[in-house]
Amino acid sequence: MATIYYHPSLFLSSTFFMSNETSFNYSDSTNDHIVNLFILIAVWIVLIITIVFGTTGNILVLYVYINRNDNRTSTFFIKMLAFVDLIICLLLAPLELYQTTTGIYNEFFCKIYGFLNTHVLYSTFLITTIAFDRYFCICWPLYKIITIHRARAIVAIS
Repeated sequence: MATIYYHPSLFLSSTFFMSNETSFNYSDSTNDHIVNLFILIAVWIVLIITIVFGTTGNILVLYVYINRNDNRTSTFFIKMLAFVDLIICLLLAPLELYQTTTGIYNEFFCKIYGFLNTHVLYSTFLITTIAFDRYFCICWPLYKIITIHRARAIVAIS
């Protein structure tokens, strides 16, 4: 099993070039360590806030919309978007925390991370679909362009 190690300081080294004749390579390891620690703490704070508020918000949206018994396309798309975003908050964000802490990509992590990362694209697709649905409802209010059956088919195919 192959393991790839990633270290954030590889991307934070400083290189300065002066004219065409002289080049200086300067790296202060103590400053790099402090900057890397600051970035790691900032990423942790942002991810933890995202997990807490995202999970809470999506659970509340699902609670409110699951108790509704209507067959509108907007309700269906909002339920699906809340479900997909809940999966992202519960599964993908903790994997991001693990990766930023350890910096290890093993084979299992890469497969799970790749699979869960498709949910981000799916969430984007659902937002785009909601925008099209709202556009059709506003521009052609007398026509049912996206029905509930078409909405379910769009979600199933994607």
